[in-house]
Amino acid sequence: MKCIFSRILPLCMTVVLVLLSACSPKEIKEPDFPDTQTLHIGGWVAPPPGYINEKTYQEVADSGINAIYAIYEDADDNAVQALELAEKYGIQYLVRDRSLAGISEEDFDLLPARLEKFKDHPALLGHLAIDEPGPARFPYLAKLKKAYHEVLPNSLFYVNLFPTYSSLAQRNGKDYKTYIQEYIDIVKPDVLSFDHYPLKELSGETQVTEDYLYNLEIISKAAKKADIPFWCFLQTMAYGLTNRSPDYEDIRWQAYTALAFGARGIQHFCYWTPQSGTEYFGEAMIDTNGSKTPIYDYASRLNHELLKFDHIFLSYKSVGQMVWSTEDAPVYTYMEDPLEVFSPVKTVEGGPVLMGCFEDAKGNHAIMLVNMTDPGREEQTEITVKFSDARALNVYTGGEKERMVLKNGKIDLVLESGEGKFIQILS
Repeated sequence: MKCIFSRILPLCMTVVLVLLSACSPKEIKEPDFPDTQTLHIGGWVAPPPGYINEKTYQEVADSGINAIYAIYEDADDNAVQALELAEKYGIQYLVRDRSLAGISEEDFDLLPARLEKFKDHPALLGHLAIDEPGPARFPYLAKLKKAYHEVLPNSLFYVNLFPTYSSLAQRNGKDYKTYIQEYIDIVKPDVLSFDHYPLKELSGETQVTEDYLYNLEIISKAAKKADIPFWCFLQTMAYGLTNRSPDYEDIRWQAYTALAFGARGIQHFCYWTPQSGTEYFGEAMIDTNGSKTPIYDYASRLNHELLKFDHIFLSYKSVGQMVWSTEDAPVYTYMEDPLEVFSPVKTVEGGPVLMGCFEDAKGNHAIMLVNMTDPGREEQTEITVKFSDARALNVYTGGEKERMVLKNGKIDLVLESGEGKFIQILS
């Protein structure tokens, strides 16, 4: 009997261990992404002639901007000096050649001579060809881009496009979607860049342009179809009669909203304050005398926040967007064709909140949640997110990661004014 018992006991223990192992929770899998991708953070208006020096370019780098765009300096010795400083401080420089988009096709053979001095410079991002062209220019720009890349094949032929609120005359009578699609089809850009400045103030009340998300939707879908990244400008200063001066919440709201649509880059309008002429410009990140403004601190805070998790975010690709809830949602949350279902998420209660939906190459999912109340109203929103089969979340708030465990498949979150949270869904 002792012999039989001694044989059965180990067998029973083995069975128990196997059963316990089967019942124990599986390890939560977390995607591992190398830190090899960087969010493009551009700044419109580089330090102008007279201010191209060590101090000003150190300040550009310190702000978290990694690409600065020339406006006042031409493709001359000022640009060469700026390129050297940009290289020293680890940023890229977009050259402006004022006559580049005016050169005739017969003179394209002169391009090598005028571009040669920039060739192979490590800080060269490319050249600003033209800002907000009408579609009548697209065939010419396509030919110019081809000629440009014969000289500088690895540099960006940069063009920025109109927003939805541009006029039919500016778009040569084309509707906006046709304008964007024709640009892609004809010019074949490497990056799709556009501006839309949504922050208004009328009669003392803040407002958001009604077609803001619709504009992002059109750009996002067009870029996705063409398999190219898109970059979105942010309103980083007041200008004109109604575009108000932004604070940190305003700037981050624009950034996280753009990222929710899959933007691969943000661009500040502006870094250096432009000279007012026919149009009024408020202070940007740096004033006209070269001094930092409060907006420098707001934008810098946002930039460094995004750079903490950009390699994680950029490892996912946009699937689509939806707004919760659609009842009584602000008019500016309108989209023509929002995503109807994103299977990892059952519902979002509360809001209004924009949900950008993402998937990586291995089928892992993520979402970007953004408070959709007008950031000028300084209101938080409380939401409850119910997931399908998630076991845990990585929630990025202010750039910092926090592991959160679900309770009954859901989680309660508070989104502060202008706040966005990027969430990896873990199973």
